[in-house]
Amino acid sequence: IRDDTAESDLDWIKLVVGSIRNMRGEMKINPRKKFPVFFQSTDPEDLERTNRFENLLLELAQLDCISKSIDSGDNGQNATIIIGNLKISVPLDSLIDRRAELERLDKQIAKLNCELMDCRKKLENSNFISRAPKPVVQKEKDLEIKLSRDLSDLNSQYNKIKNLSQQ
Repeated sequence: IRDDTAESDLDWIKLVVGSIRNMRGEMKINPRKKFPVFFQSTDPEDLERTNRFENLLLELAQLDCISKSIDSGDNGQNATIIIGNLKISVPLDSLIDRRAELERLDKQIAKLNCELMDCRKKLENSNFISRAPKPVVQKEKDLEIKLSRDLSDLNSQYNKIKNLSQQ
């Protein structure tokens, strides 16, 4: 018997844990070093899953604790992971190699800029707008909004890291 809810929950856990582990690797943070994270989401399902699977997330992602609130606890020194509506903030303190993190963010920003340019090219193409089904055009418009928001978040994160390295 197939349990779609369980599969969906497991996919969510894998995505969250994988994203935190990837961030660790990219920032050269020791895989055994535990640190706190802040989970923030507008999706009640994210918050419910966070509560239900908190112990599993703590163990699999090697986290110290998970704080769930409207405020990300961002003191201007947090790294950010975005998964759909879920925003995971990681206090940087002395966890990272700032130069490596700036390089990682540069690559992500460049990638998002390319995706955003491609998206905008489609939306500026009158043939695409007139021939594509309305749901496809709307999906592209929604993608443009999401990419712009994500790019803004990454640029903000880049500036925070850059300012940290100058202190």
